[in-house]
Amino acid sequence: MILCDIGNSNADFFQDGKVWSLSHKD
Repeated sequence: MILCDIGNSNADFFQDGKVWSLSHKD
């Protein structure tokens, strides 16, 4: 599921990095 998310927001994921954390707030 992480791969799917990253694929969707690849640029954002690498640019912000926080987006991933917020999206996947474990």
